[in-house]
Amino acid sequence: MDAKVSSPSSSNHIYTDWTVTETKFDPTQLHYKETVFTIGNGYLSTRGSFEEGYHAAWPMTFINGVYDDVPVVYTELANCPDWLPIVIVVEGERFRLDQGEILHYERQLDLRRGKLTRDVRWRTPGGKTIDIHIERFVSMADDHVLALRCQITPVDFDGTIEIQASINGYPDNQGVLHWEWLKQGQISTGT
Repeated sequence: MDAKVSSPSSSNHIYTDWTVTETKFDPTQLHYKETVFTIGNGYLSTRGSFEEGYHAAWPMTFINGVYDDVPVVYTELANCPDWLPIVIVVEGERFRLDQGEILHYERQLDLRRGKLTRDVRWRTPGGKTIDIHIERFVSMADDHVLALRCQITPVDFDGTIEIQASINGYPDNQGVLHWEWLKQGQISTGT
């Protein structure tokens, strides 16, 4: 039996024995929620930042044993490439939680399965409504596997929805870069 407990600091959370559910987006709690909704497997972990991004967010993926010397202060875990970035464009309008209208919002961390899901019903500033369902997990069976699935359903229109997925190969730790650009060019064959 799952016991339901409300968070003492927020009525927007529901905790059970195996799940943490957020029922309302609160931008003032952004960094705290990124920590609460972190997923990992003991080898690597990814903070619960939003796939589409949000200003002032701290998207971070860390791998056990990947460190870098910060020239100013100390050695720290290096923020590894960000595998989450997704851009969703509905009839020319980009999905952003700080624009348009959030009609429904729920994010849930299933601790039993190690899966983070988010469901959003969003209306563009131009009045088009979509349902977004995003799932991600970090595998326990293979330490090196991370997965993300994004499903988008138009609710009240027929039109164009564009999705772009990418990897940010040069993330920073709050302004400190741990990865360097490599020289790019053609390799000489020596002949």
